[in-house]
Amino acid sequence: MDEAYQITKMGDITVVKFIHQPGYKDFYDALEKVLKQGQCARYRLWDLTCGFDLSIPEIKDLGLYSKSLIDGLPAMVGVIAPDNLSFGLAKMIGDYSHSESIDYQVFRSQYQALKWMTANGIK
Repeated sequence: MDEAYQITKMGDITVVKFIHQPGYKDFYDALEKVLKQGQCARYRLWDLTCGFDLSIPEIKDLGLYSKSLIDGLPAMVGVIAPDNLSFGLAKMIGDYSHSESIDYQVFRSQYQALKWMTANGIK
């Protein structure tokens, strides 16, 4: 079975691009793989251009799980979600994973996300 995502580096930013609409397990797998990279995964960009649709309990669980893994570690996380459903769901994940140490934003395009990250000194 092919991976549901690709992980690449764009300067200091770790980019996770989903190849097709990810499921619940795909998010978990990608999150764990990225966080195993440690400090080099401090700046993350999740590309959900392909869209996604998870249930509210899955969104809540994913957000809380993400928070448990990274709470207290400074990070900048951008999410690209061009369609309305993905945008709203990505915002919900951000609400559930909220931490003072994480700057989390959702954008409609890669251009907007990278502009935000580079404006904050990320290369």
